[in-house]
Amino acid sequence: MDRRRFLGIAGTGALGLTATGLSAEALAGAKVVGPANVAKLGGPAVHTRKNSEVLVIGAGVFGMFTAHYLREMGVDVRVVDQHGPGNLRATSGAETRGVRSSYGDRPHGPIWTRWALQSIAAWKAWDERYSGDRAPIFYETGDIILRDEMSPYLERTTAQWDALGTEYEWLDPEEVNRRFPMIDNSQFPLALYEPGAGVVRARESIQSAAEQFRRNGGEFVTARITPGDVVGGR
Repeated sequence: MDRRRFLGIAGTGALGLTATGLSAEALAGAKVVGPANVAKLGGPAVHTRKNSEVLVIGAGVFGMFTAHYLREMGVDVRVVDQHGPGNLRATSGAETRGVRSSYGDRPHGPIWTRWALQSIAAWKAWDERYSGDRAPIFYETGDIILRDEMSPYLERTTAQWDALGTEYEWLDPEEVNRRFPMIDNSQFPLALYEPGAGVVRARESIQSAAEQFRRNGGEFVTARITPGDVVGGR
């Protein structure tokens, strides 16, 4: 794959990387395993085919979904991870992650807000396409912010939502008590509610992406990666 094609697909440059015990050129000859047995190390290296167009390092949430979507676009992709997708050691491999779009406290809040809303829509689309009879990946739970007075954070958050047409509600204390009786809001007269926020099943989402990646012909390499010399740039 030439540089222009890669940047057009992935939107990023590539670092020169080597695997422990393997050169970058030899990665294509490493033992290839599927998601079901990706953590099973051992056995001789077997050269199965030519080098892949794109090598994704790490089967976490970013790496695994990047690999999946690249494979759907027809790119020849391999994923390298020491322990496999959705493992207990991964920072993105725990049970759940909250997804909200209330980022009025960040200088880059407008971008994060847009991305978070796009993420929620993408999680719902993923469930419609892949969950079938299984439990969904995304659960819409809503998110409530309690404050004792109006603040720049709340003002910027609602301004960002208004600009994007995002649904939200101001709840008075009685409504908070009615909807959320487990919450003591006696000291917080202001309540800002985002009904579209929710929770993602983190480990399950990565394993789901790995399953679709494998079904589309993607391959895994079980290896440990360490930084090498940068190739073709500063």
